[in-house]
Amino acid sequence: MAISKAAIRGEVVSQRKALPTEENYARSTVIGKSFVRTLARYAKNLQGLKIGLYRALPFEVDLTELIVFFELKGAHLYFPKVSDPTAKTMDFVQVSPSEETIEWKKGALGIEEPCSILPVAEANSLDIVIVPGIAFGTAFERVGMGAGYYDRYFSAAPKALRIALVFDFQVYDQIEQATWDQKMDWIFGENLDIKGPRTLEWLNKSS
Repeated sequence: MAISKAAIRGEVVSQRKALPTEENYARSTVIGKSFVRTLARYAKNLQGLKIGLYRALPFEVDLTELIVFFELKGAHLYFPKVSDPTAKTMDFVQVSPSEETIEWKKGALGIEEPCSILPVAEANSLDIVIVPGIAFGTAFERVGMGAGYYDRYFSAAPKALRIALVFDFQVYDQIEQATWDQKMDWIFGENLDIKGPRTLEWLNKSS
């Protein structure tokens, strides 16, 4: 039986907040390095790809390993920025994280966003999006914060490969979903590597 989103949010949020900062970073580093190695085995050329990332909250999987890897491979990096808090919509704007002139500030959701005027990606131009979330299902379900920003974005961006990097305790066998919920393509964790059909197709083309 599928577990309700409300029950999962309460359970996972408690577990995430109980994770000490040092342990979070250490486990994030392991996940990030493992994912980068896995991706590098298949994708030989990432030059010029448009990749969406995010600035992790203290209790989320830190993406430092991925950011460094993608920059070194010549990918173009984009980060989310709320465009209309009333309509609950966002854009992805191009950022070079190593560029010191970029300023970051907390946006409408308390998440760090680039505050400079930067190029905005057309929604369906992104190749990969690394997606945050509270919990995920083995059938690629996702539970977010509840505001629906990513669900709205992905409804206009079907091309992007959707990847979630997770702590293993965030993954459930089956999660309740609404008709508008957008599914993931690849869930990668400490001991998990669940690839959907679109991921396998993308990796085969990239090898």
